[in-house]
Amino acid sequence: EQTFVFQNVPKGAVPSLLRGFSAPVICNYDYSNAELMHLMKHDEDGFNLYEAGQRIVRMELARLAKIHQGGEELSLYSVDKETLSAFDSIIFNLMKTDPTLAAEMLVLPGQSEIVQDMGVYDFQAAKAARDILRKSIARIHSGSFIDLYDDNTEVAEKAERESGASVINVEAMRARKVQNIALSYLGTLDSQFVYLAKDQYDGAKNMTNEFAALQVLLEIGGNPDELLEQFYQKWKNEDLVVYKWMRAQGLMDDDKVLERIEKLVSSDRFDTDMPAHLYNTFSFGLLANPARFHDAEGRGYKLLADVIKGSKNPYAAARLLKEGFGCLPNMDAARQSMMREQLEIIVSNPETGNSPREAAEKILRG
Repeated sequence: EQTFVFQNVPKGAVPSLLRGFSAPVICNYDYSNAELMHLMKHDEDGFNLYEAGQRIVRMELARLAKIHQGGEELSLYSVDKETLSAFDSIIFNLMKTDPTLAAEMLVLPGQSEIVQDMGVYDFQAAKAARDILRKSIARIHSGSFIDLYDDNTEVAEKAERESGASVINVEAMRARKVQNIALSYLGTLDSQFVYLAKDQYDGAKNMTNEFAALQVLLEIGGNPDELLEQFYQKWKNEDLVVYKWMRAQGLMDDDKVLERIEKLVSSDRFDTDMPAHLYNTFSFGLLANPARFHDAEGRGYKLLADVIKGSKNPYAAARLLKEGFGCLPNMDAARQSMMREQLEIIVSNPETGNSPREAAEKILRG
């Protein structure tokens, strides 16, 4: 232990700790909400500014999740007004000085991060909290997001014209990042902004913009299955784009996502033994959409278990098993029971490879 004493510190000063550090240091300091707000608005250290914003958002998401767990329906009025005001400094100030950092700060923590402070993981509550906060931010700042979208679309297109399509243009990349985060927020406002996504998708000259628009259209465009098929037919000879197509299906937020993945893995477009197909469909797709994977009926568990049993790639299968079932101790009793059932089937299956069997046995032992 070592103690550092600072003299003549003004009363009420807010410490901005570990400024400029590049090492992964865990800092425990009991900031108040007001202090975090102050850092988020005034800190000049990019990491600390980002971390202050994330802590504010995580606290609000935890509060909203508890409200949802208590049986109360979340609405735009459920969101703390002071938390929403913190985004003013990102959109109106930071976006002018450091748009890349501002865009990163507008990405809310994922469901898997939100549940980390819960005794029993409730991905449905985490999803409900995240959805209402995103929609609240989008509704309050819809005008600003439209301006950001229009301005950065123009900047990106101008930079691309000047540099040529074959040159990596940092200014264009930065503008596209802001453009697409703005589009993603506008896409939460029902279908009134579907025209923006459709125009971007149809006129995209790069995969960044095309895929970002695709993801928005899959949620609000009206006919996701037809759109997915069109995208596949266009890019079916480009493996890296096909992987994105697989990932997009697992990330979709609708009641048919499990049915859609079942159809994909049983088709000749999917190779159960190919790691890239397994990882993009599950690791970066369905398993990154935990509220849908951990559905109340256990369909996600059976789907993943069937894929693991059918794969002749034991290392990829073991990785998927750990990623999908590793949270078993943190789940509610009903989901634990359904997960155990599938793990026991995997263990007893004579065709299961040693690596996934060992991983399943380890999870079952706790």
